[in-house]
Amino acid sequence: MHKICKISFLIFITLILINGCATLEQRRMDKEGALDATRTWFKYLDELNYEKLWEISSDLRKLATKKEDFVRATRSMREPMGKMLERNLQVNDKAAFIQYYPDGEYRRIVYWSKYEKKDFAREYLLVVKEGEQWRVLEYLLL
Repeated sequence: MHKICKISFLIFITLILINGCATLEQRRMDKEGALDATRTWFKYLDELNYEKLWEISSDLRKLATKKEDFVRATRSMREPMGKMLERNLQVNDKAAFIQYYPDGEYRRIVYWSKYEKKDFAREYLLVVKEGEQWRVLEYLLL
């Protein structure tokens, strides 16, 4: 009986460790997937391709905002800055609760950036996992 308890305990610990490794791997994949979404977003933002930004945006964003309004708001935020010179990742955190949005998987990503006409800007992105893909839901340039 004592031997069965030891074996059961070892199996239990092994399962916990395997689950922990899987969880760590999933978190790493989520972080990387969210960053990939922001890199794609910035590619089109820096090209001033606002229509493409709309296409790759979150479905939640598309439901909440008309394309014309999105393009106008993003253009008015981005174009006065001039050419992007430097962008550095500062934060890539899981966001537990996002007010006014449905339950889901969200990440908060912040970059510190330097533009031609602004030495320091903070770019804040909220990304959401839709299916297996991360997409930008919110973008603020401060």
